[in-house]
Amino acid sequence: MLHHRPARTAVLLALPALSITAAAWSCPLQVRAAWIREPPPGVTTLAGYALLTNTGSSPLTLQELRSSLFARIQMHESMLHQGMAMMMPLASVSVAPGATVRFEPDGKHFMLIEPKRVLHAGEQVPIELIDGNGCATTATFVVSKSAPSD
Repeated sequence: MLHHRPARTAVLLALPALSITAAAWSCPLQVRAAWIREPPPGVTTLAGYALLTNTGSSPLTLQELRSSLFARIQMHESMLHQGMAMMMPLASVSVAPGATVRFEPDGKHFMLIEPKRVLHAGEQVPIELIDGNGCATTATFVVSKSAPSD
C-alpha cells in the first residue's frame, strides 16, 4: 500500500499548478486604447487611461493595479461638485458582463504615483490589472501627448 501513496501525492501536487494556469487563461478583462499622458519635467504623479471590457458572463471588479515603474497606482474619478472640480479615490471599479468602462480625461483615471524614472512619448509601460478573483491581466500603456483612437 505504501508504494501508491507517493503517486497520489504527486498527482495532488500537480493539480494546483493546472488550476492556476487555467485561471490565468480565463481572465475576462480586455484592455484597449491604454495610454499614459506624457508628463512635464519634475512631475511625480501621472495619469493613465484605458477602455476596460468584461468579456465574461459574470460581473468583475477591478481592485488593484501594479507596475514595477511606479511606487503605487490608484483609481480616481474626476467630477464637479457644487461647481468645483474634485477627484475621488475609487477602491474598486465594477464592470458588468459585456460592458466597457472608460478611464479617460475628466472621468475615471489611473493615478500613477512616484515613477521610478522619467517617461517619454512612445515608451511602452506594462501595468497589471487584478480583479476581485485574483485574475491578473497585463496591459501595455503607451506614453503619449494625447489619446489614441479607440
